[in-house]
Amino acid sequence: MGVISIIVGVSSPCSDEEREEFISAGLGRCYVKPLTLGKVKSLLEEMKN
Repeated sequence: MGVISIIVGVSSPCSDEEREEFISAGLGRCYVKPLTLGKVKSLLEEMKN
């Protein structure tokens, strides 16, 4: 169908190892709280392209 999905997670502060586990489990992007407007804009721009 040509549909590409990105799974985005937002987490409280975590270790690099935990972030790698999230990504290995299928998470496309993992952001640490607080999620800023700049990060959201960046993600939306990336998804648009």
